[in-house]
Amino acid sequence: MVTHREILHAARLLVEITGNNEFTPEEIIVVLKCAGSSHPETDIRTEMRRCSVDSPKHHYTTYDYFEDIGRGRYRLR
Repeated sequence: MVTHREILHAARLLVEITGNNEFTPEEIIVVLKCAGSSHPETDIRTEMRRCSVDSPKHHYTTYDYFEDIGRGRYRLR
């Protein structure tokens, strides 16, 4: 399983590079793949939902790293 820390690191890197505090799961996937991640895209997407304050309640463990701002976009908190 993809760790939440890998995703958080990728999000912080994207924000630093682009200067924009918004990103999509697709952008996170590209960063992780470029870093050599072999995790399936479905796992990365699921883990991203767990990292959002708006995470579905059926997830056992969640993290408040991101805010879902709609249309498949997230923002670091």
